[in-house]
Amino acid sequence: MSLPQPTIASRIAWSDVALRYAAGLAVIAGALPLLSCAPAPLQDWPSHLARVWIIARMLAGDAFWNAHYTFGGFLIPNAILDVVVLGLLKLGVTLRLAGTLYLVLTYGVFVGGFRQLARAAGALSPLTLPLGAACFYGLPLFWGFVNFTTGVAVMLWAVAAWVDWRDRPLRRAVFGVAATLGTGFCHIVAAFLFVGVVGVLDLVAARGQRRFAWLLPPIPAALTALLLLLASRTAGTLHGSVRWRGGGSVLGFVTGKAALFAKALLSYQPGPDVLLGAALVTAAWLIWRLRARPSVTWAAVMGGLVLVAIVAPEWVGSGGLFDARIPAVAVIVLAATLSLRGAGPRLGLLLAGLLIGRSVWLAADWWRFNPMFAAIEAMLATLPPHSTLLASEATPIAKVPLGAWWSPAISNTASLAVTHDIFVPSVFAIADQQPLVLRPAWHEWSGYRAVDTPAQLGRVLAAARDRCPSPTTLFVLYPDAAILAAYPGTVPASLANRIAIIGAC
Repeated sequence: MSLPQPTIASRIAWSDVALRYAAGLAVIAGALPLLSCAPAPLQDWPSHLARVWIIARMLAGDAFWNAHYTFGGFLIPNAILDVVVLGLLKLGVTLRLAGTLYLVLTYGVFVGGFRQLARAAGALSPLTLPLGAACFYGLPLFWGFVNFTTGVAVMLWAVAAWVDWRDRPLRRAVFGVAATLGTGFCHIVAAFLFVGVVGVLDLVAARGQRRFAWLLPPIPAALTALLLLLASRTAGTLHGSVRWRGGGSVLGFVTGKAALFAKALLSYQPGPDVLLGAALVTAAWLIWRLRARPSVTWAAVMGGLVLVAIVAPEWVGSGGLFDARIPAVAVIVLAATLSLRGAGPRLGLLLAGLLIGRSVWLAADWWRFNPMFAAIEAMLATLPPHSTLLASEATPIAKVPLGAWWSPAISNTASLAVTHDIFVPSVFAIADQQPLVLRPAWHEWSGYRAVDTPAQLGRVLAAARDRCPSPTTLFVLYPDAAILAAYPGTVPASLANRIAIIGAC
């Protein structure tokens, strides 16, 4: 007796089920990189974790840390990371595990907010969650802008709620204040982006209307954001130097801005980026096949975000890489609001598979750096407790190959010394940005001092000896051959050409 052949309808049904499972697997795989290495090899991440560790010790009454820092309190934007990780430390969680839990929590909030925005925009599909997982790993995260990434995650939820309540102006007005405060507590730039996005949404909705009542809901939110900025220490970020990309060259400005959009979702590792590129090509093929077009409303939002990214300066006061954050948000909004519901299961499975591959590859890439972090920890553990570790770089960043700079990003690993009760003044403790504030006597050492030549190294060591008689050590990032020859045996073989430890006194 012959078995019944599957019908076309049953084959389509099974394809749909397979796509749903693949989409769920893609979301799970998206968390794997965050679990593969602790601390995650994100540019600023070790310094952020070190700051929370110091705050915890200061709140416990540790005199050593109170002698070097002051605690400004948490009533400041950009403090969400400090509050959550500190709470986990109070529960007895280790610093590294607390950091991993925070990143996983942020990932979950981001993907959930991405889905909510897609639903509110009428673009929800089986591919929404995999795309959200892919968009989480963007330029801001790899730079270590974790507070900003958290703020964007919260902003996605807030914008979706704003759309849902389009017919309830009073509720939106109250919600606008709360949402601006909430996103601002995560990151002040996310708060301004929220106000800008909902403002554009209401402007588009008001087309053809002669009344101005539609302006009322965004006004409380905008005023709250403005007052939040002016009343907080973050207002100091707007003072001082302002710099645009390109060094005054029009071509440099244009190419620099274009590069930010091109690199919005890149990981700076060739393998994962090849798979991401294939996924983007597949998504573009789907968009072309489906003739998908953004609605006028969301096209206006994305246009506004692109315009902000173009006119935003690269550097404002102490807030570096200011404009590097915004292009990723434009890409996220595009991915969430462009409907792919008509995509066939086969192309959907291909796209989900590529995104799974990218996550697995990225996790494997991060995993191999665990031994490097362990070697750095072992080297830092040999330094005497309650000593000082001063950071320097022997090779300018511009001369470090990109693969070495991002494999992993180790420019802030000196901060890990704080867990051994070693003072590192290069921890992020800026008065207008963080709850922790470095005491003025150490401000000159808050960044990396250049030691490009043995002569420069000698001058920096002489300045470091002024900090004696307490034990003082120089942490040299990317030492060149001349420095390694002058100070043999100062670096483990596994860290050759990356880090050297040189005693000052």
